[in-house]
Amino acid sequence: MFRDDIGQSGQNSNFVHKQSKILHALKYGVAISALSMALPMGAAHAQEAASQEPSKATNAFLDEITVTARKREENLQDTPISITAFSSAGIEARGISDISEIGEFTPNLVFDNTAAISGSSSSAAIYIRGIGQIDWALATDPGVGLYLDGVYIARSVGGVMDMLDVERVEVLKGPQGTLFGRNTIGGAISITTKKPHEELEGYGEATIGSDNRTDVRFGINVPISDTFMTNFSGSRKTRDGYVKNLLPGGPSLGGEDSWSGRASFRILPSDNFEINIAVDGTREREDPAANVLIGVDENAFFPLVANGAIPIFNDRHGLPMPSAVCADTSNAARLQDPTCWNAQWIAGPHATYSTHTTPNELVNTVLGRPMEPKSDLDIWGVSLGMDWDINDDLTAKSITAYREVSGFWSRDVDHSPLLILQAVNDFQQTQFTQEFQLLGSAADGALNWIAGLYYFQEDGTHLDIVELPGSVFNSGGSVDNTSKAAFGQATYDFNDKLSLTLGARWTDDKKIFLPKSLVAQDNGLGIPVGTEVLPLVDSAICGEAVATGDSDAVVAQKNSCITAKVFDVHANLSYRWTDDFMTYASYSEGYKGGTFTQRVFPARPDVPSARPEKVKAYEVGFKSSFMDNRVRLNGAAFLTDYTDMQVNVTEQTPGTTSDQDIGIITRNAAAAEIKGVELELTAVPTDELVIEAGLGYLDAQYTDINAEAASAGLTQDHLLVNTPEWSLNMAVGYTIALGSDWTVTPRVDYSYTSKIANDAKNTNLLIQPGLSLLNAAFIFEDEDSNWKVKLGVRNLTDQTYLVAGDNSTDGVFEGVYARPREWSITVKRYF
Repeated sequence: MFRDDIGQSGQNSNFVHKQSKILHALKYGVAISALSMALPMGAAHAQEAASQEPSKATNAFLDEITVTARKREENLQDTPISITAFSSAGIEARGISDISEIGEFTPNLVFDNTAAISGSSSSAAIYIRGIGQIDWALATDPGVGLYLDGVYIARSVGGVMDMLDVERVEVLKGPQGTLFGRNTIGGAISITTKKPHEELEGYGEATIGSDNRTDVRFGINVPISDTFMTNFSGSRKTRDGYVKNLLPGGPSLGGEDSWSGRASFRILPSDNFEINIAVDGTREREDPAANVLIGVDENAFFPLVANGAIPIFNDRHGLPMPSAVCADTSNAARLQDPTCWNAQWIAGPHATYSTHTTPNELVNTVLGRPMEPKSDLDIWGVSLGMDWDINDDLTAKSITAYREVSGFWSRDVDHSPLLILQAVNDFQQTQFTQEFQLLGSAADGALNWIAGLYYFQEDGTHLDIVELPGSVFNSGGSVDNTSKAAFGQATYDFNDKLSLTLGARWTDDKKIFLPKSLVAQDNGLGIPVGTEVLPLVDSAICGEAVATGDSDAVVAQKNSCITAKVFDVHANLSYRWTDDFMTYASYSEGYKGGTFTQRVFPARPDVPSARPEKVKAYEVGFKSSFMDNRVRLNGAAFLTDYTDMQVNVTEQTPGTTSDQDIGIITRNAAAAEIKGVELELTAVPTDELVIEAGLGYLDAQYTDINAEAASAGLTQDHLLVNTPEWSLNMAVGYTIALGSDWTVTPRVDYSYTSKIANDAKNTNLLIQPGLSLLNAAFIFEDEDSNWKVKLGVRNLTDQTYLVAGDNSTDGVFEGVYARPREWSITVKRYF
């Protein structure tokens, strides 16, 4: 069958060490409603954004779309779950250059390309249907799973991927606990790249744009023989930072400077056996993330210390001493005194006074390189996929993968030449995954089933050197995580209309976090060098509860390990009323792994942790097509019961009556109920006109707030983080012939998102009001489809809007704003 479908298009653990021969062999051997009025039938919306922008006047836009959301290839309209899919042509038509930009075009998806607490511009914060995670820390798992060719990407850092030779992107909404496993309680985003095939072909692409943007891409498919095919692709992206520094010689923020590459190899040893090998890598040497100062509280502890109101900061390592006026908040002169830290350093959404440097020799040497305005990231991975058709009814699959992430970046929290908080980070992570699948059919094709085993192992170390007024400490640690799972799912077609799907997954998780958090320098705060900020342990004790009489050391060891054994189930009943209309009802479960808090100050006697989150989701939906397959209209309604929520709260340091001055503590502090609707439409009323629309609605309410969360100010009336009530997207494209040789397609994309809270406490400064965005493009293509030229503008109305925010540092409010209006010109040549 494989030859017939060729034309389709840190620290290493002992386990990883044992796999080194395999890994080296792989490494080196591979070297909606609003738009309905435009339709004659008055269709409402749809849940199908799988889009292929037509290059000519044709209704090929609604060709069959294949997805693998259920681990087997299926027509999207025959898959009874909620999916938004983007084809490679649809991605190109929208001008999507990295995976985070799909959030503008997907109802109930929020995809931020950075978290405000991170100094890296590649720390993804993804939410689907109100469930996700904004913290990128090594000890914290995401709530939406990200997959590259079936390989789970475990960390948020490095999750903002370049779109190299992508065949399609599938956004699976709701918990995917049975087939995809842990950390998919919100959903999953699956990226599928193009396989090598038997045709010699390729492309070259160049883009220029605002902020000195220069992107170059290429891809080439080279068949060596009819049993060995290769594909190579790469990109180079540069762009100036869009947050300008108002200090002479100061660094800009938010710039891009990256190299990405991918090589894939397809080997067909026989008619029933296929091997796919892929190697990918990314190298970023960029500006720090585009964090800016948006608010200050001079009466908080560290601003009082920095301004001399609390005179304990006695060794400033060359930083200027504050004037006497700095401590007098009634004296307006302090707002013009550069030795005072206050609102004078708020420069606007696209400006800063940050330095990302320090005169402190310890901070500049402890990690082997100085604190500097850098955001460096190196990522590489290798995967081996093997498919064996044992017979007509049975297929075995194996996916083996290894990935590494290495990063270094700095963060200037006070955004000034002074010091409230600065941090420099060294991030190392490795992961190994192995998945076996057995897929079969029986009863003359009426029964289709899959069974599988999954193994995941991860090691990592994160060193976070934090400099405060009066102290320097390390807020880091290492992780050693393993996950084992067995899963199965079966679909039985009672007849050609009624189908029942049942699935289950058993998971055994173990997460170990060993803090390495010590005071490294006392500059007047009075906390001695060597003081443990979190208990220092060299090993963990897993599977044993804390008992009366345990020593402090044993308690710390037991608290450094979280284990979970979870059984998730899935049920789905679908009925196809006609060839073009199907309805379904489903029940799904999922969970997200437990977590540890590593960023806290002052010292605590415990390691704050939280148990796994859990969800139960109920969904009904429909999929339909009509008007001679010129319109697809899909929709879903759902209710999610969200328990043991890991909420970021502020709490008192044990043994004191004061709140944490730095950091956010993550606790199982709440429960919520999330109800919603999704509708999406794809229509081609004429051969020239393309219309798309999507509508998302979320009614998300806390149903329970515990005492810890309530004491931090959280109430049941608070908004859930990154959970807008309404999300809407619309697009219109119309293809016009320019003589006999060229066409032009003007395209307009509109999106609206209602109010978003960027933190659990709903801090006013961190709430983004309702927002409308408009993108426009002209796409020119020649008759032979050899040339394509695109002129595009994003954020046409030049909106200023917040994409992330943070106030985990006492007295400081930070935000990340999106780029202002930007233009681009792209020329692409196919061969």
